[in-house]
Amino acid sequence: MKKFLLAAFIAFGVNSFVPAFSACQLTANTVQENDQIDALVERLLVQTKIFDQLDTMINASLAPYMQEANSLPEEQVAIIKRFINRSSDYIKSADFIDAFKNIYKKHFTVCEVHALVEFYESAAGKKFIAMTPQVMNEAISLITPIIQNMTNDMILELQELQTKDVQMQVQ
Repeated sequence: MKKFLLAAFIAFGVNSFVPAFSACQLTANTVQENDQIDALVERLLVQTKIFDQLDTMINASLAPYMQEANSLPEEQVAIIKRFINRSSDYIKSADFIDAFKNIYKKHFTVCEVHALVEFYESAAGKKFIAMTPQVMNEAISLITPIIQNMTNDMILELQELQTKDVQMQVQ
């Protein structure tokens, strides 16, 4: 068992993370550290493929409109496509990236962001990024019927309450 733990420890490079995590201070960032976070967050955004993920989310949210594109006038289809392109361009803009940097500065120290970058650059981090869409799809498939059943139960309860209210008003 000890050999297995040692092998896992070495294989996942955890030993390189331990000093980073243990040395992290839970204090506010200095000006110099904020500059370091800027560079680290840019690396983190690339490593986590955030732009691809956001593009996917935008396309998924607009997919119903694109499915109806055949029945829409060309002008409307052009507007939808233009919106998709503008959204895609915006999430790669300096303003958007600066907003992300500010979010990270608000919630993480430079040491913590550095540890995140190290993790996402590791084999385990890369696998996590690669597998996240599949895991999320499976989680959505798992939760959707549960939410639908709960919603149906809620609707039935609301209908029963409404029926009681109507009956009370009639009496």
